[in-house]
Order: sequence, then C-alpha cells, then structure tokens
Amino acid sequence: MELHLINIILSWCQNFENHYLNSDLKILKNNEDIKLEAEINDQNKLNFVINHVSFFLDEFPTKLNYEKNRDKNSYDFGDLKLMISKPLPSDLQYIQEKKDDSYKIIEAKKWDLSKNNIDLEFQLPDTLNTKNKILTMVVYAQTLDDNQDGIQDQDILDPEYVPITSYTFFNY
Repeated sequence: MELHLINIILSWCQNFENHYLNSDLKILKNNEDIKLEAEINDQNKLNFVINHVSFFLDEFPTKLNYEKNRDKNSYDFGDLKLMISKPLPSDLQYIQEKKDDSYKIIEAKKWDLSKNNIDLEFQLPDTLNTKNKILTMVVYAQTLDDNQDGIQDQDILDPEYVPITSYTFFNY
C-alpha cells in the first residue's frame, strides 16, 4: 500500500458587511464627476446621518506590492487623499485636521439627504493623481445619540463614523 501526502491550502476570508443601503444604488461617473444615488434601508432602525465621502488611492497589485504587504493581518483602502463634505454656508469653511496636506477636503456640488434617500454629486479635483492607481470611494455615516433625533454636543466632540458602503474604481 502506498501512502500519498496531500497538501491542502485553506484560505479564509471574512467580510463584515451590513445592508445599510438598498442594492439598487447608483454610482455614475462622467469624466471627473461622480454621482451617488441610494436609498437607506429602514432609516428608522439605523440611527445615523451621512457625514462625508472619502477617497483612497492604492497601488495596482504587483509582485513588489505583494511582497511589501504579505505579512499584514488586515486590508486597508490605501492612502486617504480626498474627503467630500456637505456644502457649508458662505461664511464658514472646513479646516483640515492634518497640516501635512496628505489629503484635501472639498465640498460636494450636490448634497441632498432627504428622508431615506441619498443624492450626492461631486467633482474630483485635477490635482488628484489617479493614473495607474486603484481609487476607492467610502461613504461614512455618523452615529447619532440613541436617545435623541439629532447630533449632540458629545457627537461633535467625539464622533463615531461608520463606513456604510464602498466602491472601487479600477482602470480609472
């Protein structure tokens, strides 16, 4: 009787995803303009408000990138390069937390959050170099106080952001 050794490679992937948005969400890209239309699933159960949209840049997968990252225990989106926020009144402006200009904050062209609907439109700046990169868009919501209907002072001082959806643009 002959004994054969068989090597089995097991790969385990665990996704932590929730269904915050209906599956028929629309992400439309026209040149540098991006439009996001979605419907929030059961807004009464989900206690959050859309806060901002972040864009991350990552290198295309290569053997060198694989070698550089193979011992990581988790995946990240890449480098934060852009945050899209709701338009402010003309007498206010956003102040960046980091002074190293590693990312830029810009205002959306359209920021309509009515009832359970999300309707956002924004333009990526020309300075965002996406050539030969992977661009990932992540929509973040801010959790609200369980006992109130709005954002409280504590939420402003110590906000908790939840990524509710992401979309990756390849061959951008």
